[in-house]
Amino acid sequence: MSEKGKKKKPYSGAAKAAPKQEEVLSFLYMLPEAADVRRLSEALAFMAEEAVEIWTEINLMELTLKGGTMTFEDLMPDMQGEDGKLLDELKVKQVYACDYEARDREEVRRIMEALTKKLGGFAASDTEDFRPFLQIGEL
Repeated sequence: MSEKGKKKKPYSGAAKAAPKQEEVLSFLYMLPEAADVRRLSEALAFMAEEAVEIWTEINLMELTLKGGTMTFEDLMPDMQGEDGKLLDELKVKQVYACDYEARDREEVRRIMEALTKKLGGFAASDTEDFRPFLQIGEL
């Protein structure tokens, strides 16, 4: 049907409010040894099986939380040059970029406590020198 044949709705003057965007937070999870997402998922035995999705071919994990999702994306293929040297100094063999919605902070802290207890490692800032390093309670 052409535009001509359609009846136009009268303009009410009221604009629809855009849905509020949730604040997305991020950090880097740095491990002292190489660990793929399958290994990470095994450390999260307390999570429901259907809440954990992994893509082994791209080494990515997505966790479904109460308010949204948390992702673990492998950054090692991109860590060369100065980043690689800095990782060597820090004795880091694996890096994941982690993103989550602010409203899921408590769940994220529980997840990171489980991961660091089982696999070691620490949280760092997504900056040039990975500083400041973060305490789990600061996530």
